[in-house]
Amino acid sequence: MDALWSATRLAPYWRAAGALSEGRYWIDAALDRTPPDRPERAWALLMTGAMGVWSGDLETALERFPQAVEVARRTGEGYVVTLAEAYLGALTALGGAVDEGLAAFEEARVRIIASGDLKGIGTVHYEGALLRAVLGDTGGAPAVRGGPRLPGGHGRPPAVRRHAHRPGRGPRARRSRRWRGRRQVSP
Repeated sequence: MDALWSATRLAPYWRAAGALSEGRYWIDAALDRTPPDRPERAWALLMTGAMGVWSGDLETALERFPQAVEVARRTGEGYVVTLAEAYLGALTALGGAVDEGLAAFEEARVRIIASGDLKGIGTVHYEGALLRAVLGDTGGAPAVRGGPRLPGGHGRPPAVRRHAHRPGRGPRARRSRRWRGRRQVSP
């Protein structure tokens, strides 16, 4: 199960490296050796579903997300259920049942926000904005994009709050100004 968990946790790497098929290979190989009622299996099915979305393999995504929900319910992985339901809602909307899909996506989005998981909150906001834009709701996309916010009503994360909409005022800009000040310009 360590191999499955490790390969699953590497899914963002597989995506960034452009190696989704290699990641799927290793996760699927480990899934074949994992008992049916393990939390690691639920997470692996969720991530291979997400990898299917990322690579345009919607058939795999539509197969894996319901499997992830089923295993997650049996193993008590409620957050996997929530994430998979968000993806299934989006796929339902994109498949033509727009109102039904958006309602399911919104229910899952609210649960993700309530979880306090900042990565999940950020992801569901940008994917929700993208979903609405693809569906032609360009007015609704910016409203969904309004996150992430910190749990407990504390507003935006400090780095976002300090430097948002103030180009040239963040730590990177200060370092750049110091470097430019030390450079000597030849005539």
